[in-house]
Amino acid sequence: MTPDDVKQLALPTLAHRLQIARTFDNPRLGAHDDEDVLRDILSQVPAPI
Repeated sequence: MTPDDVKQLALPTLAHRLQIARTFDNPRLGAHDDEDVLRDILSQVPAPI
């Protein structure tokens, strides 16, 4: 298993465990879905080598 494999499995494994505070709902930014927040985090964090 590679770090990229772990990143691929993170969304289906962790998304149901998240509860993003609704204080992040902002008219300028739009509402944030828990899966969208996790996708954004995963896209910004590089897999370790």
